[in-house]
Amino acid sequence: MEKTLAGVNIEYLSAVFGAFDENIEIIEKECGVKIISRADMVSVTGEKSNVEHAESTLGSLFEIAKTRDVIDTQTVKYIISLSGQQSKESIDKEREQCI
Repeated sequence: MEKTLAGVNIEYLSAVFGAFDENIEIIEKECGVKIISRADMVSVTGEKSNVEHAESTLGSLFEIAKTRDVIDTQTVKYIISLSGQQSKESIDKEREQCI
């Protein structure tokens, strides 16, 4: 699956991607996706659930970038863990509704 985030504010890209793309490399590794940036678009490719996890993580990081010039790797890892928990909670809620 591929998901494209269009209209990304270019000012925030450097904060989200990190020095030498270190933040994106962490997201790619932890979420099992491939992330590519072109102009004001960011493409995320991988398994559907992994893409959704990465998309949620990126969305949160872009919100944080509005108030910070730099996003450190610790923040990235924390946001990844939070977005993963939210995905798991959503799945658990759907399972309960089916039972």
